[in-house]
Amino acid sequence: MLFPTYNDNYSRMTSISIGILLSIGSCLFFLNDSATTIGLFIGIAVGILLILNGILDLPKGQIKFEKQHLFITGLEQNVDIRSLKLVEIRKDSIVLTNVYNEAKVLSNFNINPTIAQTISDYIRAYNTNLDTQVVTNI
Repeated sequence: MLFPTYNDNYSRMTSISIGILLSIGSCLFFLNDSATTIGLFIGIAVGILLILNGILDLPKGQIKFEKQHLFITGLEQNVDIRSLKLVEIRKDSIVLTNVYNEAKVLSNFNINPTIAQTISDYIRAYNTNLDTQVVTNI
């Protein structure tokens, strides 16, 4: 499951900006230097593809279950879901607390109430540990 992070906006705007600059630069280079038509079309095509990449960019945050493990963007090691006691979803972070009350805070997320509910439903649907609580604090 994918969800937004704060870096998504920067990534999206970078692709769009570079695409616009490349398209305009290709046109100006063609007009001033009489470059080949193929270079013009390649520059414009790559520029348009970069613009489309920025517009259609998918969120970079990811959460998924594989067997007995939970993988979340920003977490170097996976989490054994059998030891997971609490998942707290906040506006800018997700806090994972295990049965030993050790908390791992994953931050830099851009979670709204709709996304929080989707994440919560996803965790409840795929988590085999029925003792895990999912709390939304947005």
